[in-house]
Amino acid sequence: MACGAPVIAGRIPSLQETLGSAARLVEPLDVDALAKSIIEMLEDKNQREMLVAAGPTHAGKFSWEKTARLTLDVYHQLA
Repeated sequence: MACGAPVIAGRIPSLQETLGSAARLVEPLDVDALAKSIIEMLEDKNQREMLVAAGPTHAGKFSWEKTARLTLDVYHQLA
């Protein structure tokens, strides 16, 4: 996603929260849905370009520095 690749991922809570609308989500054990999504992504230029454009912007919201800062804040609140 950060490098501009369209993302297809399993529809599980942690990925739904992290990826939001910047990825195509499918049921994780539904092989047919995954195959269909891959084919649609290859054939649908508009959908592919939309996800390619959204990916780096969305990925930019996350960083190790921000994660470390938020984790440290939690530790301070607990101390």
